[in-house]
Amino acid sequence: MKEKLVVLTMLVVCAVLTTQAGANITITPDMGKYWTDQTWDFSTAPTAGWSGIAADAGFINANGTPTVSVAAQKINPPDLVTGPQWEDAGVGGSVYASPQMELELWIPNIPDESLHKIVQVEIWYHICVVGPTHGYQYAWATGTKPDGTVEGPFSPAVLSDTDSDGDHWFDLTLEFNMPQDYDGETITVVLNDSGVHVDSIRVATICVPAPGAMLLGSLGVGLVGWIRTRKVFA
Repeated sequence: MKEKLVVLTMLVVCAVLTTQAGANITITPDMGKYWTDQTWDFSTAPTAGWSGIAADAGFINANGTPTVSVAAQKINPPDLVTGPQWEDAGVGGSVYASPQMELELWIPNIPDESLHKIVQVEIWYHICVVGPTHGYQYAWATGTKPDGTVEGPFSPAVLSDTDSDGDHWFDLTLEFNMPQDYDGETITVVLNDSGVHVDSIRVATICVPAPGAMLLGSLGVGLVGWIRTRKVFA
């Protein structure tokens, strides 16, 4: 566990400490086809800015290099915008933006119209104020077809958004259910506070038959048992 003191905009002082619990991503390679798994831990500052940051070494995606772009945005016209910038906070470092942070993820894909795709996104983020207008605000995904056509948006289910230790570090997990018709998915997530730290992002994807996609969306880890049962009785 690391304990850091971070001074945010508007002279808000906020202790930033992280104890990371178990991940809420439930996708595993045995659930279907075209499994991918990619992570950004922000242990160091990017060398070429905050647009198109490649996933950390060791990512699993045979279709190309996943990327994330980070932007700071205003909420109201008079707002002062800070960041994005790297800070020594969280576990090994984090990206900071104020007052609102937008994350745009690109996950390469192989089209297969016989299947549905499940995308799970897990983000560890810190805010100083907890309330309806702070923290996770909204997200959407779009898919890009081989001919360049963009379809969507697709809305996620929120599997978790919990502050388990009471230290304002939240574990957010989103799940998207979408067709497998695309060369890739663009996933946008918006977080809001007087300042937001993101410690890490992980994205896992799998392609399954349509009934499996519906089960994972409604039952979470229930798809694991469903697939294993099919294997036993197949």
